Amino acid sequence: TPAPLLERAKGQVREGLRYTASVPRLWIPLVMVAVVGTLAFNFQVVFPIFVSHDLDSPPSTYTILYSVVSLGSFAGALSVARRSGTTVRYVAGSAIAFGLGMALLAVAPNRTVAFLVAPLIGFASISFMTSSTALVQVEALPEMRGRVLALQAMVFLGSTPIGGPIVGWVAEQVGARWSIALGSLACLAAGAWGYGAERRGAERRAAERDHAEAGSDGRPPREMAGAT
Repeated sequence: TPAPLLERAKGQVREGLRYTASVPRLWIPLVMVAVVGTLAFNFQVVFPIFVSHDLDSPPSTYTILYSVVSLGSFAGALSVARRSGTTVRYVAGSAIAFGLGMALLAVAPNRTVAFLVAPLIGFASISFMTSSTALVQVEALPEMRGRVLALQAMVFLGSTPIGGPIVGWVAEQVGARWSIALGSLACLAAGAWGYGAERRGAERRAAERDHAEAGSDGRPPREMAGAT
């Protein structure tokens, strides 16, 4: 549905924030994007240290590793593009897959294993970002879609620079493997939280729907239960 053209007015940003906060299928992915974007999407900071210090490899290995990640990202983008729709659970599952890939990379003993794990990281990371963006586009009202997408872009682009110094400091202090493990933990925690939040929301909506259907004839649900 094409978004209607709205004239600029005061309070539109606050209105967009209030609307996003009122729709669980919008704010749950945004929270996950904030967590994952802060601690996991800092490849350009962590990978050079990981390659040079932890894998004891030449700088060219970084280029190869990033290229392999990019191949996985390409496959992930094609996979999401073929889907007819997306859900909060799919976004959460992508975050968990991203976390598992990061965990495997954190314990990779050599370049060969790192190259084998890299496509999974690329596939899961781009699946997470693409599906979360698609979910926002589908769930947001047409007149709010632009503001919600702008909020998502701000959350992602703003969180990654914040997390860069954090994961960089961890890499300098205890090694890049621990920075990657921190990103893995963030992805796993965000995905698990997203699953739980969506499940609780679904149960609440189902309870409200059952209550509304039970009382649709004007009698309390308890009276209806006793009459059957």
